[in-house]
Amino acid sequence: MVTKLSLALFLALSVLEVYGMQIQIKGDLGLSYGFGDQSILESLGIQQGFNFNQQLQFTLSGEVNDGLYVSANVGTETTTVTLYYVPLNVQLGNVTTSAYGVNNFSVFGIKVPNASFGQLSGNILNTTVTVSPLVPYATIGAILYGSVVIYSDGQVLSPTLYTIDYTTGTIYFSDLTSTKTFTVEYQSGSSSAGTYLLTTSAGTKDGNYNLNGTFCTVFSTPSDQFFGFGEINNDKFSIQGAVNVDQMPSFKLGMTEHDFFFGQDVKMALSYVSEGFRYPLGIVQVPGIGGNVSVGPVSFSFNKDYFGITESGSSINSSLEIGTQNGINASVRWKNFETALSISASNVTTFESFSNDVFNLMVGQNFSNSTNWCVLQIATPVSVEASVSSYGFGVSLSKLMGPALLNASFSTFQNYNQASLGVSNLLVYEIPLSGNIQISNSSTSSIMGNLSFSIPAGTIGLSATTFPSFGLSFSNNTWNLNGQIWNNGWNLTAGVQTDFSNFTLNGNLEFENDQNRFGGSISLNLSGQI
Repeated sequence: MVTKLSLALFLALSVLEVYGMQIQIKGDLGLSYGFGDQSILESLGIQQGFNFNQQLQFTLSGEVNDGLYVSANVGTETTTVTLYYVPLNVQLGNVTTSAYGVNNFSVFGIKVPNASFGQLSGNILNTTVTVSPLVPYATIGAILYGSVVIYSDGQVLSPTLYTIDYTTGTIYFSDLTSTKTFTVEYQSGSSSAGTYLLTTSAGTKDGNYNLNGTFCTVFSTPSDQFFGFGEINNDKFSIQGAVNVDQMPSFKLGMTEHDFFFGQDVKMALSYVSEGFRYPLGIVQVPGIGGNVSVGPVSFSFNKDYFGITESGSSINSSLEIGTQNGINASVRWKNFETALSISASNVTTFESFSNDVFNLMVGQNFSNSTNWCVLQIATPVSVEASVSSYGFGVSLSKLMGPALLNASFSTFQNYNQASLGVSNLLVYEIPLSGNIQISNSSTSSIMGNLSFSIPAGTIGLSATTFPSFGLSFSNNTWNLNGQIWNNGWNLTAGVQTDFSNFTLNGNLEFENDQNRFGGSISLNLSGQI
């Protein structure tokens, strides 16, 4: 990190006066002082005494000299620096390796045509995620762009069946008809593994055939890894071979063919994987014979632990999967109707759905624990969403009336009942009002309500509960005031914000008294960019 930062600062100082260089500096400086009872400060998330924090980020990009480009992002959040000399196609700094048949990795080092060497920028991690039609996403943390490979029963999942939000580290899966477990292999964007990679590759063409080869070494893993890959191919046929010397020697042999028979597009892929084989820094592959055969819209996939068949027609799509990890899964989709069956060692579930332009109906059954659920969504002048399960039910209604939106809901779930009524942007004497009242009942009953309305000076908010408590707030582009009173306590916060040039200055006061315990803080924060 010291080497990277020193290089980055040197670059920043040396290119400041270069014509055409784009330079941006972002900063965030904060000073706060917390005082009073320690338990109050902990509840407010405040540290005792004086606290200072700063964040500074330099971004530089552009052409330093003829053909020499620099891209640098240096600061407390991230530090990346790349020098790119176009005439020789050489990159120094944070680069992405590339080698035929090997996943790309982010490293800090050097990249030249057909070779690269550097320290891995983040750990290679493997994790399992379980998703369902109702919760079709999973968050796994910081992910380096383009480093994700997802497996289902040892088969690589098509990237068309999921999307990734790299800002949050969340993976969204599509076309789920039952609960499924996937293995996710990715490169973390938040830690350094202390691992070094050397990759080399070469390729040539002999007649109608292409010859490609790759050699990759991995240092400072639990055991150093040496990997080689080769392939001979043309437009219709290929033979691949790979060998991996990790904790034990292992190999993989493969063959693919693509042709047309009787007007059908036919693709075949067969492979044999020995025990313990894996691609560099990847997960161990399923050993044995595996393959994929597709004839027109029908495709078959198999390995030692999995068999699947899918049919993708113009009006009907169907699939059958049998695996040791996810059990038996079958689904059929016809126009707007879909049904699915999932059988595992501990669970049997079914799923049905029907949708059109007006409504969407989803029904599910779990025979292992005798639970059922149903969700109905209707889009009419009054939008309705209802759900029913073995543990309770709920219904929500909403209607748009000009700029105003009215909504009401009721639910009961395992002896917990809740009802709410709300409105937003309702004009009363040209003043927009928004409010909500909520009644809940379990072992105790409670009522909560809030109301907000806008005036030329700002927005005023009122809130009350049967705890009891009462709150009052006011905010505009400059001021923010908020007060709350409850039994034996009160809280008061005040903030001011002002903008000048490209900078923003914030000042905040916060005080709280709870059962004669008092605490608070005073803070200033300056942020901006040039």
